[in-house]
Amino acid sequence: MKRKSLLLAGVIASGLLVGAPATATANFTITPNTTTDEFNGTGNCSLREAVRVANLDSTASLPDCVAVTTGTPGDDTVQLGPNNYVLSVAGPGDDSDFTGDLDRTGSGDLTIDGQGPGQTTISGATSPDWNDRLIQNQATVVGAGGTLMVSDLTLANGNATDGGGGAVNSFGAFAGLSLLNVNVTQNQASTQGGAVRIGTAAASITDSTVDTNSSAGASGGGVYANAATTITRSAIFNNGVSGTGIDGGGGIAMEFNGSLTLTSSVVEQNVAQEMDVGSPVAGGGIWAINVPVTIRGSTISNNTLLGGNVASGGGLLFGSSSGATTLTMVNSTVSGNDAGTELNSIGGASISSPGTSVLVHDTFSANKSTHATGSFSALLGSNISLRGLIIDKDPGSTVACGLTTSTSGGFNIASDASCQPNGTTDVPSVNPQIGALASNGGASAGATGFQFARQTHLPALTSPALDRVPIANCLDVPMGTLAADELGNARPADGDGNGTALCDSGSVERLAPPPPVVTPIPGVTPTTSSPAPAPRKKKCKKKK
Repeated sequence: MKRKSLLLAGVIASGLLVGAPATATANFTITPNTTTDEFNGTGNCSLREAVRVANLDSTASLPDCVAVTTGTPGDDTVQLGPNNYVLSVAGPGDDSDFTGDLDRTGSGDLTIDGQGPGQTTISGATSPDWNDRLIQNQATVVGAGGTLMVSDLTLANGNATDGGGGAVNSFGAFAGLSLLNVNVTQNQASTQGGAVRIGTAAASITDSTVDTNSSAGASGGGVYANAATTITRSAIFNNGVSGTGIDGGGGIAMEFNGSLTLTSSVVEQNVAQEMDVGSPVAGGGIWAINVPVTIRGSTISNNTLLGGNVASGGGLLFGSSSGATTLTMVNSTVSGNDAGTELNSIGGASISSPGTSVLVHDTFSANKSTHATGSFSALLGSNISLRGLIIDKDPGSTVACGLTTSTSGGFNIASDASCQPNGTTDVPSVNPQIGALASNGGASAGATGFQFARQTHLPALTSPALDRVPIANCLDVPMGTLAADELGNARPADGDGNGTALCDSGSVERLAPPPPVVTPIPGVTPTTSSPAPAPRKKKCKKKK
């Protein structure tokens, strides 16, 4: 049941009036009755006018917007139908919702809710071209805050010519943001965050897709964040940042404040391109500087760095000057990322921090670079703990790793000795025998109808990674049993079917083989056989 239905049920049950003039203490549900973008206070209620009513907590100046009220102060909902709401009233720079983007400025929480990403769209006009973002979420004073939740819709064709956040720009210490089941596609910005820019208040992106967005400079082709950001079961796909003197992060850029937590998600086919041949470029998929990063159950694949004179981290760049700021990666896959042909290129992940970064049960495979490293690299001054990893070098790269300092927690499988897996349970210089990057089950990531599989590398039946880790050593971070793999399958599993279940190295378990299938023979009825009766002993006749 949609939020609108639930709220209406409450209104009917309580006997409250519908459509009465609102007061500043009301909780509203406003349903626009036109898809035309207008702000004139007569005739209809547009999306723009509905947002204005929510900001003011009043319908006095916009009586055509009927507001269902529950009498609970603070929080409002704009309920959209299965339509395309095209923004066309131009005027960048206005922060009062009259023109340009939709400005959320009121107190309390505001939800803008659709009927699903494939049915409801908020988009910028194409004729004439729209030259503003779609939504600006701003609250910079105490009491003017609350969370903006955008759910069950698509945000498309935003164009932030005056800064960051092509679809949504969220800033201010009291302006939280939540995207839930949202498809954010084909937006662009002149600086940070081609799709979404997150300021100083916490944000979450859940069950959403950020696809085919771009930034013309700075960082974050898809998402830029400068506050605590949680991305869960989401897909960051085919975004790009390109320009002169850019920082990086074709998919995600994160710096200075907050933290980044990426869970059960996909970061795939994003690009960071430096147009100045004398400048570096970094983080084709993710670029994170001076913030703690936690990645769990996620795949970072087929991201690319282009241009520049030094390319660091085709998949991921993590850098920190603080020992307290580290990277933790568990049950994740870093595969097929490309740092190009630049000197000192690093294909998979570049990690630099005086603190100890911890990598547990991850798989690095087929990451490409010409001059330096393939699967994984830690730069000078790094401390990295490796446990239960599979590291498989791309054939075109020089070596798998370029580590300066590492500590083995054991049970690592590596295709060469460069990764320094020096524990007694490590196996260096061996073919890991893993399959190609493919969909091996598990839940997809992204918005409904716009989802992407979390692709992984499955160990072969003869892989040295199979049943490698005893249950007592199959541990999470910081401690505790690692009860599942990247796809949610239980650890351990008896992948080779020998009757003993141990954990596999790498991000996924090879599951126990299914029982044999008995194919019935046509015309033959299966019967249940009974044991043959024991032979009867002959009785000997007594001679008379």
